[in-house]
Amino acid sequence: MHIMFVCTGNVCRSPMGELLMRRYLSGTSITVSSAGTHALVGHPIDPSSGRLMDSVGIDSGEFRSRQLTRELAENADLILCFEEEQRNNIVDMAPAVVRRTFLVTDFANMCLYCAQHDLVKGLTVQERLNSVIEASSFIRPMIPAPRDVEDPFTKDFPVFRKAANQTNKAIWIILNSMRKHYRVNGAPARTMIEHAKETQPVAAEPASAEPVEISLPVFAPYQSNAAETEVMKPVHVAPVKTVPAQMAPAQAQPVTRSVAQAVSQPSPVSVMPEQPVTAQPSPAPLSPPTPPKPAPPLTVVMPDVPNFNVNVTGGITPTSGE
Repeated sequence: MHIMFVCTGNVCRSPMGELLMRRYLSGTSITVSSAGTHALVGHPIDPSSGRLMDSVGIDSGEFRSRQLTRELAENADLILCFEEEQRNNIVDMAPAVVRRTFLVTDFANMCLYCAQHDLVKGLTVQERLNSVIEASSFIRPMIPAPRDVEDPFTKDFPVFRKAANQTNKAIWIILNSMRKHYRVNGAPARTMIEHAKETQPVAAEPASAEPVEISLPVFAPYQSNAAETEVMKPVHVAPVKTVPAQMAPAQAQPVTRSVAQAVSQPSPVSVMPEQPVTAQPSPAPLSPPTPPKPAPPLTVVMPDVPNFNVNVTGGITPTSGE
């Protein structure tokens, strides 16, 4: 496996990343190099970066900067840069490396997340790093936005020290997340590079990684409409009763009698002669309407959510030990 660090001039940040990672992985088959998107070709490491490497016992005297090319990028299995703009330049130059090019701080967060969620697979360092690269696309929503490492070129020494600490911390988190099946050499693991004049290596210290905040989308349960899912019931129409037609009564003459006369002298009832009634033909019985076809059930497509065991409210708690 070949890991390459890339910055702008290849004299400040990427040389420190290359030299630190190479010291950590000494004794393995992994190779480490560096290059610059706008390199000062042939220049030695910046004096401030060199002092910081000397402080942890790393000799940087033979380092020389080089220009990044498409061939160099495509030959690397993992590219770690320091700014989003650098990543864009790398991908523009070599589009095939887009899935294996990361900001060093971003890849550290990915390794930490995968280690804490049992997503790191493989028996060797190479296999385990590759498992994080393969998982990077679907864990991206759970990883915080990447942060740039400030370019210290032509700036004061404290800016170089800050960049060295950020780079060293990111590398330590990456390798500590891969630690289950191998051991990283002790020197020069340090959480702080305190002074450039210190030369003795310091043994590895436990990482105090900041928790990664997780924000998963919460999908409310779908409330289906009854009209969309239930089959309409047939409508039952009650049969219509047919009433035979009756003759209208003869028009009666108005009666002008008092109430008393009506009671004492009831009027004779005149019976009208019966006339034959012609029955009207009965209407044909109404057939019940044909029930409508059942509406097809509504198909709801929900987005896929990774099935992770995530503590949404509390974030990720860093693990300790093997």
